[in-house]
Amino acid sequence: MKKIVFFNPHLGIWFKQPVYMWLTRRRSIKKYEYIFDGYLNEHNHIDVFLSSGSSSFPRFFRHIYGNKIFVLIEFLIWCKINRVPVYKVSIHFDNKKLDHRDILFLFLYENLSYVKVDNSSDYAKIVDVLNQVKIKKMLHCTHYMYNWQFASFNLSRLNDYCLIAENNLARNSIFFNTHIKDAEFYTLPFAASKRFNNYKLFESRINKVIATGTITYPIQDTEFNKYFGHGDIHPMRKEIYEKKSLIQNYIDSYISPINEIDNNKNSLTKISKCKLFEKIYKLLYDKQTKYFSFDIVEKYNDYRMFVVPEEINDLPGIGFVEGMMCGSAFIGKNDPMYTDLGMIPDYHYIAYNNTIEDLVAKISYYQQHEQELKKIAKQGYEFALNNFTGEKVVRKFIEILDRINL
Repeated sequence: MKKIVFFNPHLGIWFKQPVYMWLTRRRSIKKYEYIFDGYLNEHNHIDVFLSSGSSSFPRFFRHIYGNKIFVLIEFLIWCKINRVPVYKVSIHFDNKKLDHRDILFLFLYENLSYVKVDNSSDYAKIVDVLNQVKIKKMLHCTHYMYNWQFASFNLSRLNDYCLIAENNLARNSIFFNTHIKDAEFYTLPFAASKRFNNYKLFESRINKVIATGTITYPIQDTEFNKYFGHGDIHPMRKEIYEKKSLIQNYIDSYISPINEIDNNKNSLTKISKCKLFEKIYKLLYDKQTKYFSFDIVEKYNDYRMFVVPEEINDLPGIGFVEGMMCGSAFIGKNDPMYTDLGMIPDYHYIAYNNTIEDLVAKISYYQQHEQELKKIAKQGYEFALNNFTGEKVVRKFIEILDRINL
């Protein structure tokens, strides 16, 4: 029987709260918690593979405690603060007890995207570590665009792998195919957590759009900037954020930058007389507070329509499934990232051409056509109920595992 082995699940922000973020009182987005918890609930047991030196702490701390004992201690603390039952976890430090039918699950981002191609970095060793694990690897492609040239180079060195994401990038993304072609790729949609539910009458909602999402760090990668002409991952979010006062009759923007320190440079300048103090300040206080300052479930229930502008590299935001689960009508691109999931434009969601002008035009139209809008919102909500719950997505994940050739 095939089973998933999770590679260093305690490191990133994707599954749970990393120990370092917990100590510095930062909130983790836990974007893929439904995969980890869903798989654990389905099997009542979970396997993890911990590599030597793996830690959620900044790199200069890792040289202090890079051995297996400290890695194990941090992982056990991670289990404690995230309420993961340790007695249901099998911990592996090598591949001796792994079955050839097992599949190693990890994220492409950070694991392979920050490795120097000349092998001068300690991170370059991770490809060798993965190749020593003689089972198939499944890499999730969230945030794949960071250092895509490096990441794709490391993928070319990796033995026996497949890829997975919310959109089939191998088929639908020209940018993805600049370096990787003919990849074994699987599509797994986002799942909304159980707190997202539809409890407010449509007629009592605000007849406008709520815009949500984060404007993340600009990409400094030369290739990305050359391909797109800029470094913005979320150009539409940025445009809505910058023009919110001009479009306030149509959109209430709750979009916020991920790096709030950059928007408060004066306070940073006062205390940063040298780069060391600046690094310490950012480690302790660079927190995204505005994004977590309001109840997102309540907001989605307050509005008849919502938009969560996509990433420029052909991946959607998780907010689109969350808003649909709250009974709000989603406005998104007319794109395979949605239609491949079975969503029909102008039936399950409102399609637009990814310009601010068309977005405002579509909002204006549906502000004046309440019954059409109500029907789309209802059909979208029913589609989300049937496809985007944690249980449904985990079942799809397990079906994908059954299809993988080992």
